[in-house]
Amino acid sequence: MGFNKSKEQIEKSTYETLQTIESRGHLYVSGEYLNRQSSLVVFCPIHGQEHRTTFYNYNRSRIGIPCCGNEQVKQKLTNRQFSAETLEKMQKSANKRPDRGGLPRSSRKERPYMDWKEQVSKLGNFECAITGEKGNQPGDLVGHHLYGFKEYPLLRYNSLNGILIHKELHKLFHKCFGYRKNTLSQFTEFLLLLLEKQKFGKKSDMLISNQAKFQKLEGSETRVFDCEKVLKLHEHLERIDKDLRFQFFSDDKK
Repeated sequence: MGFNKSKEQIEKSTYETLQTIESRGHLYVSGEYLNRQSSLVVFCPIHGQEHRTTFYNYNRSRIGIPCCGNEQVKQKLTNRQFSAETLEKMQKSANKRPDRGGLPRSSRKERPYMDWKEQVSKLGNFECAITGEKGNQPGDLVGHHLYGFKEYPLLRYNSLNGILIHKELHKLFHKCFGYRKNTLSQFTEFLLLLLEKQKFGKKSDMLISNQAKFQKLEGSETRVFDCEKVLKLHEHLERIDKDLRFQFFSDDKK
């Protein structure tokens, strides 16, 4: 059962949040407090960055905004001396990260990748293929490689080998299937998992929620998508798979 705050409680929570914003040196931009998950936008004049969060997340954070938190971490690490044991642990941890095949993360800022992302975005009508959402902020929508970036170099910048989805759904996929040897069949399985395990809410909608747990299939946000849209996407991916397989094996024989 939901709990609705009284007008006095809402005014008190709003006042306390505004006091916290001021004490941290931030500026209130927008946001109306209805409950703790209400959207809040604040601006940091020190770093010149605007940040969108929720009243709850802002208040429970010790810093409030990532840019200030990053600055604090940077100051703590400046000129810090690490022991040999710590350096060894850091090296082992780094070796466990997803292998990029010798390609730096910055390769995503290079022209071939940027051109590929632009083509994928145009083919996807600049909206999430699953939810139909337009990105509210830059970076909300990401290009997902249907066949892995590393394992399928011939398809790396093929516009058919990409689909535009919301970054939260992108995280969900990789939580389920990892970051290595990803394939189109995994993505179609991901769609089927969503359809199978999220059967509640409105009749015509399916709900992805952090309260709907299926193995690793959970996220930090709640998003609604249309069942028919996902089914059509599933059929569309079958046609793309045939085209990609033909191109891949044809190129591989040359």
